[in-house]
Amino acid sequence: ERFALWTTLTSYGAPSNVHSYIIGADVAYGATKASNSVLAILDVNEKKFIGEWVCPDTTPDELARVAVALAEWCGGESRCLMIWDGNGPGLLFSREVQKLRYNRVYRKRDERNLKADESATPGYFTGSNDEKNILLGEFKGALGREEIIVPSRGVLMECLQYIWINGKEIAPATYS
Repeated sequence: ERFALWTTLTSYGAPSNVHSYIIGADVAYGATKASNSVLAILDVNEKKFIGEWVCPDTTPDELARVAVALAEWCGGESRCLMIWDGNGPGLLFSREVQKLRYNRVYRKRDERNLKADESATPGYFTGSNDEKNILLGEFKGALGREEIIVPSRGVLMECLQYIWINGKEIAPATYS
């Protein structure tokens, strides 16, 4: 199954329209089937992941179309915010999101400067180990403090597979 859902839908078949949602995307190339592309839907009010799309053969442009459809379906109090890894195949995903004219998207800021302006380029770019460490460190902290609920067994199992390489870089153990 590509799509899992962990929430009660309203009578019109969608998540609650009085909540806010974020869709995060980890984009793979798809054609190689080497790794999964993943879309995760977070209910901001409940601080719980309510849905997940996982597929090894969805191309970045197809994934963008699925992501926009899910964002429109979620709707919510404010339109669903989309954020994706902008590196590598994320660039192809980004182009398709822009073609579809979905504009409620995350735009990167310098993580070391909280007063920095947003980038004109949509997506989250882990251009340095520091940025990846901040991202994964904040996720680990939120899980540890039980600030978010992640019902996905696959996500939780993958979290256990990350290691420090030379004390500087966080990466999946399979890359070491």
